[in-house]
Amino acid sequence: MKSDDDLIAEAAVSPLKPVHIAIEQACLHPLVRHAVIDERGYVQWPHLTERQKQVAADTVRLIHVDGRQYFSLPPRVNADWFLPENPTPDDLRTIFGSTPDLQRWYLSIHLTAGARDTLLVTAVTLHGQRAFFACSTTSSWVRIPARTFTSWRNGTDFALTPVDWLAAAEVESRIVV
Repeated sequence: MKSDDDLIAEAAVSPLKPVHIAIEQACLHPLVRHAVIDERGYVQWPHLTERQKQVAADTVRLIHVDGRQYFSLPPRVNADWFLPENPTPDDLRTIFGSTPDLQRWYLSIHLTAGARDTLLVTAVTLHGQRAFFACSTTSSWVRIPARTFTSWRNGTDFALTPVDWLAAAEVESRIVV
């Protein structure tokens, strides 16, 4: 029979650690392969959209360890921002950090119709693949194609912004019929 100390030691979970990718291995990573280090040592993202560039700049750091350069990413990266315009099943299985992404919540507001056309969107990892769902004032939760999510994310008709689960619950209580 195991002692309490043994059971506690087995149950202890260490925090997730950042992911460090050596510069020479960057071409193998689904996100940092898009990075270019300019002559001043700054990371540029020439092939990403403006919104993706902002998220990448907030997510990826360039660090120096023992005289070598590495890209440093948090253990969980919001992969939803980096999906291509027309995602394939492989794109939906991509993990940028050290573990699959969590459930994420987004508020989508149609810029012309305003608040009366507000959607609550969630993205979850189901069976190792990202899946997207939306609800509005006229429908309950329905699964939407990833392509629909990326068109809302990249388009000019909708403002798509991340929200935390508390805000999502508040919005959902007001819009679901």
